[in-house]
Amino acid sequence: MLFYNNIVLKQVWNYEMHAQVISEYKKIGLNTNTDKLWFGKSNPGNQATRKVNMINNYDFPVAVSITLNGDIAPYISVSDNHFILKPNETKVLTYYFTSNTDTPSGNYTGTTRIIMTRAFFT
Repeated sequence: MLFYNNIVLKQVWNYEMHAQVISEYKKIGLNTNTDKLWFGKSNPGNQATRKVNMINNYDFPVAVSITLNGDIAPYISVSDNHFILKPNETKVLTYYFTSNTDTPSGNYTGTTRIIMTRAFFT
């Protein structure tokens, strides 16, 4: 375990995610705070996006994987998952919250976990 934590596992980030689906038309809202991935308020059938910058500051390649949890997870997709970042490479990930036309009104919450590990094979 010590080997894994010191040599392989490099960083883990957990971000809360939040979206609100409302059925009343003409009531949309934006939240630009950076403490969570806020998708704001939207009507059923709409899409909202948030971007996350991934930067590899190590002098070796890293593997990045993403997991989604919570009641928001079925409505979330990510532009890329399970990828390699070269040293000093930056990649912009886009998170999409897409509700269906029959998605019930309410608050949807959850977390995204981003795990960065040393990539031994590229």
